[in-house]
Amino acid sequence: RKRLTYTRFLEIYKTILVEQGPIHLKTDSTPLYEFTLEMIEENNCQVQQNIPNVYKSEEADTLLTEVQTTYEKMHLEDNRIIKYLRFTLG
Repeated sequence: RKRLTYTRFLEIYKTILVEQGPIHLKTDSTPLYEFTLEMIEENNCQVQQNIPNVYKSEEADTLLTEVQTTYEKMHLEDNRIIKYLRFTLG
């Protein structure tokens, strides 16, 4: 219930995003990634891009790999897989 991609939060996003404005999720957390995919389906959202491994994908643009948070850099040093979703609300 506290995850930022839970239905309650998706409803809040509808009130502040422009229509069809994309939501971007970049994470090393497999449970969060999988949970978000479930929420996308349950809430009739539209996946625009789904990259299960950003640094092994040819479809990841340079912004996804060049812009890194401090945590992402640490996770990459630990050989964690970074996942990415871009979707719009249903």
